[in-house]
Amino acid sequence: MLESELDDKEEFYGEGVDPFIELTDIAYQWVLKECQLTGAGYILTCEVGDLYSLEADLDETARDILRHYAFKIKHHLTDRAWKDMPTTFRREDIASIKTARSKIAELSQFRPVLYDCCIDSCAAFTGPHEKLRHCPVCKKERYTGTGVNERPRKRFRYLPIIPRLSAFAASRSTAEKRTYRAHGHVPENDKIKDYQDSEHYQELLRTHVIVDGKTLPHRYFQDARDTALGVSTDGFAPFRKRTSTC
Repeated sequence: MLESELDDKEEFYGEGVDPFIELTDIAYQWVLKECQLTGAGYILTCEVGDLYSLEADLDETARDILRHYAFKIKHHLTDRAWKDMPTTFRREDIASIKTARSKIAELSQFRPVLYDCCIDSCAAFTGPHEKLRHCPVCKKERYTGTGVNERPRKRFRYLPIIPRLSAFAASRSTAEKRTYRAHGHVPENDKIKDYQDSEHYQELLRTHVIVDGKTLPHRYFQDARDTALGVSTDGFAPFRKRTSTC
C-alpha cells in the first residue's frame, strides 16, 4: 500500500484520506472473521465467514460497534451512509465512523509498518538504502519540505506476516481447519488436487529440516500444525513495448 506526497495535517496517509479506513477494514477481517485475540482484557471468538456469530468478552458498546461495522462491510455502506444511520435508526446508539475505526484498530492490535519509498516506487529506503536521501535508481529526493516540516514523499505500508499467522493460530476454528493437510486430505495416485500432492512436497515430508547447516530431528510438515508459506510477486515489463513481463 502506497501513500504519496504526504500532507502536513495527515502525515502518514495523505490529504483527504482517513487514516483508519484501510487499516480498520483489514482489522475487521481479523476481529470479526478469523481471530481470537487476547490482550488488554479482550477475548474475541468468531466463526469464519459468519459476520454475526459474535461471542466476546466485551462491553456492550464495543459489541455494538463491531456489529455495526460488520453490517457496513457486508453491505458495502459508504461513510456517508454510516453518518446518516443515527438519524435513521434513532433507537440505536451508533458511534461515529472515526470512533468505530479507532475501536476496531485497538481490538485487533494489528498495526502496519511504514517504510519510506521513492516517489516513483523505484526502491524502498530500507536495508542498505535506509539512510539515503535520494533514490538510488532515479535520484529523486526522498523528502519534501525542510526542517521540522520535512517528511517522506511516499510511504509503503507493510502488514507483518507474524501477527497474521499468530492470529490464524489463535482462532480455534481456523486452526482446526488448517490441519486438513494432515487429517483431511487423502492423496490419490497420479492426481494433483492440492500442493500436498506435488512431488516436491512429498519429498519434503521425507526430509529432515536443516537450519544453518545443522540437521534437526524433525522432518518438514511432520507436525499437523506446520504451515506452508508460498511467495508470489508481480511481474514487470523490462522492455519499452511492454508486451511481456518477467
